[in-house]
Amino acid sequence: MTKRYEVTDRFIAAEDAAALLYDPAETGLTFRESVVYEFGVIGDESALDHFVERTLVDAVSQEVATLGEEGATALSDALFVLDYGYKKGVLDLEKEAIEAHYHTRPVTDRGFTLETLRITRRVYVFGEGGRPENFIKDICNPAIHRWDILS
Repeated sequence: MTKRYEVTDRFIAAEDAAALLYDPAETGLTFRESVVYEFGVIGDESALDHFVERTLVDAVSQEVATLGEEGATALSDALFVLDYGYKKGVLDLEKEAIEAHYHTRPVTDRGFTLETLRITRRVYVFGEGGRPENFIKDICNPAIHRWDILS
């Protein structure tokens, strides 16, 4: 089973998107960020939900949404969404820490077998007239990142 979760901040409003760009030619745009965790597991789905809520989400300042099909998002009304993450083989300390935490739990307490984990940073860009290429160029490094644009 593959299950995707998106973690967003509750209290951080959209900020000026110029902060993301080296040459802030894009004016009037705002952005919000989130993280998408995609788990490939065998076992109890509710045990995975519990693991995510207790390990990856701050119940006070964050919200978690379970995403359905590929391309689903937790927020709406964005001009475009930039998803980016590390390519296979690149050192990903967050992924390693989550996997290590999973493996330190007693086998009887896990309830599921973790087969794969993929972490994607998500940038929602709001406004009119912005070009995704400018954000890809300034945020993503082609040597280490994979990325996709969602409309």
